[in-house]
Amino acid sequence: MAVVMRARLLGIVLIGVSACGANERAVDTRSTRHPHAGDSDSPASDATDADEVGDSHAQGDVALPESDTADAIASDGAAMSDLDIASEHDDEPGDPALGDSGAGDSAPGDIELWQPPLCVATPNDCVTVSHQLPIPTHFSASIEGFEFMAHDAPSLTTNAGLPGDYTVGACYPYYNYGVLPDIDLYLADRYSSIAVSDTSARTFAQERCAATGVPLEHRFPPTVTGIWPAGAPASGSCRTQVIHATVLDTSVYTVFLPPNWSGAAPANTYPIVFDGAYDLNGNTFSSLGASMADWVSESGLNGRRGVIGVLWNGGGGSASLTMNEHALEMFAAMIAEVSERYHGNPDWIVTFGGSRGGVTALEMAANPNDAPYRVVLAVAGVPPTLIGDIARSSSTTYPLLLGYTTWTTGFLDAWRSNWHYPSCAGRPNYTGILGWQAFLQVVTGTIDPNIANTQHSLLGERFLAGLQRAQSQVYLQIGEHDFVVPYAQQARYAMELLGRGVDAQVEVVLRGGHNGLLTNFGLPEPAYDVLLHLVKEAVLQLANPDLDLAAPPPSFVTPGLRFHRVMRDDGRIELVTPNDGQYPFAVDLPWIAARGTRFPIVAVGEPGTQYELTLTYSPTNTLAGVANGTLGTTFTHEQWIDVGADTSLGSYLWALRILRPGRDWETISSTATPTGAPCTTEVVASEPLVDGVAANAWGAPPTLPARGGTNWGLSQY
Repeated sequence: MAVVMRARLLGIVLIGVSACGANERAVDTRSTRHPHAGDSDSPASDATDADEVGDSHAQGDVALPESDTADAIASDGAAMSDLDIASEHDDEPGDPALGDSGAGDSAPGDIELWQPPLCVATPNDCVTVSHQLPIPTHFSASIEGFEFMAHDAPSLTTNAGLPGDYTVGACYPYYNYGVLPDIDLYLADRYSSIAVSDTSARTFAQERCAATGVPLEHRFPPTVTGIWPAGAPASGSCRTQVIHATVLDTSVYTVFLPPNWSGAAPANTYPIVFDGAYDLNGNTFSSLGASMADWVSESGLNGRRGVIGVLWNGGGGSASLTMNEHALEMFAAMIAEVSERYHGNPDWIVTFGGSRGGVTALEMAANPNDAPYRVVLAVAGVPPTLIGDIARSSSTTYPLLLGYTTWTTGFLDAWRSNWHYPSCAGRPNYTGILGWQAFLQVVTGTIDPNIANTQHSLLGERFLAGLQRAQSQVYLQIGEHDFVVPYAQQARYAMELLGRGVDAQVEVVLRGGHNGLLTNFGLPEPAYDVLLHLVKEAVLQLANPDLDLAAPPPSFVTPGLRFHRVMRDDGRIELVTPNDGQYPFAVDLPWIAARGTRFPIVAVGEPGTQYELTLTYSPTNTLAGVANGTLGTTFTHEQWIDVGADTSLGSYLWALRILRPGRDWETISSTATPTGAPCTTEVVASEPLVDGVAANAWGAPPTLPARGGTNWGLSQY
């Protein structure tokens, strides 16, 4: 039977739930590797050798290798005290101790007198380094929680899906160890969920040395009080030293010191390049760590200044999107610590990242609380910009958001439309709220999307004004038909930056999805991520010894707006110049929908553009509904469709017409989808009974052959 699907604006109903108070937990297990495999900032776990995890063992209170390195501390199993025990290549004689005021209190004239060590590439020296292994995770399997210098791998997620006798309202946990995420309570925020074998660590070091000619050395972190149990990093070692997993409050970070680094350097000597992603070890060994190591190594060679690299877990692993106030505080504290301990320059920071990492890059650049640091360049790809709207957009139009609801709440079935926070969880302040509201509460501390949008989102005034005040340069990539971050919100942010006169270079990738802009720069090598290429060039500019750190920053970006299009056959990128200069039109639609649910239609394009979407029931070729809208000054328009309980099952075909300002009505082909297949929505009887992570798969549209992460819908180009 044919049923008209009526379009209307979504009416937000806010449930009066106060923020949660103190939470009980059985063990202290906070942060995790995010399960979204496909994000540019999401580490893959298969780069480590699972069969070799745990081939070194903890001795005493600190995890140490059995006999792996010459500079490791000999131990007969006795507990170590917090003494500064020197290694064979500790600070040079006469160097002030790390953190001592001697290095940081130099008079301005001393900067000109101090000469950094001169380092050159020595590719034949790759095997002479002495690593401190194993790489710590700070997770102990014996206590199922945080333990400094432990190196076990936690089993964070349950393996069970929803049972055949599934009951709405029952507790079906997604995470192990009895922990449910809450604001400022994220799994593994103080540990890494990925253990790295000694073999993998050595291989990483050898590969980076082979690529740069600079030996790379793995080192243990200091204690939370700044003591170096296994020896402080060495000055003038002409090695890139990687200090793994420093614990700061409820987060962990890893530092890459350039080969010419010295503890005797004056304060503010080394600019900083930074990324904040999900799991720390995963990012280091399976994602951005290789690039970071190479940039830092090159920055300290042949008389260059040297740049310090920092990787951070974003203030929490799974469930955190780095959109709470505590994350801002921890970032400022981390920069202060890197500045004091390693003589980094807090006024010369480059931040970068994609997806959640892009949020972190831009959020910290905005610095809304005016902490004592400055980001000179923020490089970001496909960042979420309106977290309140993202939370309530969890639907098959943006299918991966269904999975996000599970990851943030910690319940397998939280993505389902009829789910409410269960009373069996023992959190009265949460009981009864919807999945998207619980998502929002865990991420930002509020269930009010308006507060989340204005106070905790990049499009909020405090962050936009902060970015203007900081005068940070911005490089931004956004992707049309993104299956997790609504393209409309990215486009609004891009146009807001340009409209406010922010020094921003915006690259729009039509049909791009949740991916970066790729090109080979005319070289025979495989396509290179433009975002990372730009960061590398910025690092080398910062490392130029002729760059005056007392002067304004150089120009890193070419301000303006450009469009690119992904080719459907092989994923190649071509530059597109829109005719008549109007913003290209696109609309996001679901590939599949279930009876009794609802989904948004979200359009993007030139303000004032009118559009008409016609829905035809394919089996009988009968009209099922019409949706009309006009794009506002935000370049976007949104409306919601209710799928009735008696809606006919089967395929529905979309047809689109648009009327742009000053133009005639145009018909957009029904095959103007990312893949070129007809734009249809399949109505199914009900939401499948699968676990929350698999939920995103049943509504995932077919993606471009060469690129994942694309959404479903129609495009002008």
